[in-house]
Amino acid sequence: MDIQARKIARNYAKAFLNYIGDVLTPSHCEILKTALSSFKQYPEAITLLKIPTISSKLKKEKLLFWFNALKLPVDITKLLDVLVQHQRLFLFSEVMEQLCSEYYERNNIVEFCIRSTVLLKQEQVDSIHAFLEHKIGKHIRSTSMLEKKLIAGVRFQSDTFLWEYSLRQRLRNIANTCN
Repeated sequence: MDIQARKIARNYAKAFLNYIGDVLTPSHCEILKTALSSFKQYPEAITLLKIPTISSKLKKEKLLFWFNALKLPVDITKLLDVLVQHQRLFLFSEVMEQLCSEYYERNNIVEFCIRSTVLLKQEQVDSIHAFLEHKIGKHIRSTSMLEKKLIAGVRFQSDTFLWEYSLRQRLRNIANTCN
């Protein structure tokens, strides 16, 4: 998606977030992201939203049916009405993504992926959250993943922050100093 379309989608997301107020929670954003990833697995669905010969009413009905079937917490009818009226229904998935981004930004939340060579215990994850919150001064939401390539260590990564402490990193640093 081009930068201009992303900016437009962001504006719709901001307006919709202003409209729905404090209804959205971090848990709702997680549900929404899961739903969007399933939606994006069917690129033909996004393509169908772009076909002008299919009525906007039918497109809106199908999106509402899909949204309601997933039991998502936010009523998107008004948003869909505006997107239909502005003939921008094809931006639907990008608007939904931007909705979560804008929510996190407004609530000072940063998403991290925590990669480690072993499965972390909850107290370890809590300790990592405390460390990151102290370092960057924001609330942390995270997902954990196993990554054997780290060779005994851990990596925390967001869109704007990377912190790694691993044997692989040490080996890389040694190799760089030798060159």
